[in-house]
Amino acid sequence: MSSRLARIDHLAVSQCSFLHALPAKPKLIATLILLAGIVATNNLRQGMMLSCLLLGLLFFSRLPLWLFGIAFYPAFFSLPFALVKLSVSPAAATAVICKAVSAALLLTLLLASTPFPQLFGAGAKLLPNLVTDALFFSYRLFFIILESLERLLLSLRQRGAFARSNFAWSNWVTLHALGYLMVNTLAVSQRLDQNYRLRGYQTSVYLGATSAAWRVADLALVAALLVVVGGVLRFG
Repeated sequence: MSSRLARIDHLAVSQCSFLHALPAKPKLIATLILLAGIVATNNLRQGMMLSCLLLGLLFFSRLPLWLFGIAFYPAFFSLPFALVKLSVSPAAATAVICKAVSAALLLTLLLASTPFPQLFGAGAKLLPNLVTDALFFSYRLFFIILESLERLLLSLRQRGAFARSNFAWSNWVTLHALGYLMVNTLAVSQRLDQNYRLRGYQTSVYLGATSAAWRVADLALVAALLVVVGGVLRFG
């Protein structure tokens, strides 16, 4: 799962499609509209129509199909709610799972088509500077620690730390490895903070960020999406 998160970040930066070309702010507004439509669906037909719309975006954006597989992870957590709806009808239970899968696919499409710095920059005017900076540094630190974690797990596997023959020794080594990872994370975060301060960082990473103006095409896209979602909820 960790490698897939890194691949999603790579897709957001390297891929080229109409979805990647959209500015971050209209894309966030469109995501909120679709998310509200997914939450407001009250039958399986409406949920399937919005799911087909998201699958169409996934296909025409030339994104890999394994992104659709990630959307099934939240379906597992929606099973208790689906079981409650099963007493009403099987269609109602399936609609609950469809909502979870559609919402996860929508957020996956957003992350796979928008670099994280653009997302933070779009929310910089709404969020306090401290929150924006914390999100930005967490994003940078996550991928730095991810590489250390993968090397640590590889080293433990090569030394047989997860062998079933010696359960006590495996637990002891795993606890020490987790302690090392926590100490290493603190050390890396301090070095990251020192590097930014040496380069003149004081507050507000996005203080000088320029905001892209809305285009006519962006307004038309948001309006068309409102009509489509409203039509699905009204006539679906």
